[in-house]
Amino acid sequence: MISAYAKARRPKEALALFDAMPVQPDEVTMVSVVSACTALGDLATGERLQRYINSNGFGWMVSLRSALMDMYAKCGCLSEARSLFDGMAVRSLASWNTLISAYASHGDVDSTISLFHQMLADDSVVKPDGVTLLAVLTAYAHKGCVEGRTIFNEMQRGTYGKVELTIEHYGCMVDLLGRAGRLEEAYKMIEQMPILSNDDIFIIQRLGSIFGNKGAAGDRRVLLVVSLEVAMFGYDGIGSFASVQDAMDVVLLNNQVCTIIRIAPGVHQQQVYN
Repeated sequence: MISAYAKARRPKEALALFDAMPVQPDEVTMVSVVSACTALGDLATGERLQRYINSNGFGWMVSLRSALMDMYAKCGCLSEARSLFDGMAVRSLASWNTLISAYASHGDVDSTISLFHQMLADDSVVKPDGVTLLAVLTAYAHKGCVEGRTIFNEMQRGTYGKVELTIEHYGCMVDLLGRAGRLEEAYKMIEQMPILSNDDIFIIQRLGSIFGNKGAAGDRRVLLVVSLEVAMFGYDGIGSFASVQDAMDVVLLNNQVCTIIRIAPGVHQQQVYN
């Protein structure tokens, strides 16, 4: 029941049931409880759970340490998450991904890249997957650092094993190139996405012919954003703008190029390019 509550996004009920639990929990139960705590962003309860885990002999379990790392990271306590990571004798892929993703989401580019290289140099059998590489690309994108293109190219060549390139990886590269001012490269990458439907490709190319050749940087950036909307969400994705002109109208704000990107249906994120 505790696991069911946690998976159903009812963390308060999961924690309440755990507190009322008359028997000793196992590893699966504790992972669910820590996950519920993470969903609430309840640092105090998370610290209490860590004390319980350590005092009841669960502290060595990789899955629990990874769950605690995730909890601390999402509560903004990266030093505590790193301490747990450094104290692990054995690290799973989830352990590496948790900390690498945490650094990336907090904008700590140098730590993200450093830990990724540490992972590659590690003698264990753990290799990066799509989650790892998305976090690394995100870090490079935050920095507007075109060296991230090397990582993407290595993914395409299979250097990291059989890692499936997803729309998120492509979207991250488009963001990276856009921040670096390489708008033509970014637009071409959208056009060349192998996962686009023929209809999406037609719409993107049509958008390019409508206002992609006007020369103004703002126009090119809007073309990039609206095209990425189509690529990620299909033709209906441009529904976040009533029209292409509406998209162009949000470009200039306080003398900066500013656009709104929908990162999920109904969820929008502002991107500002100097």
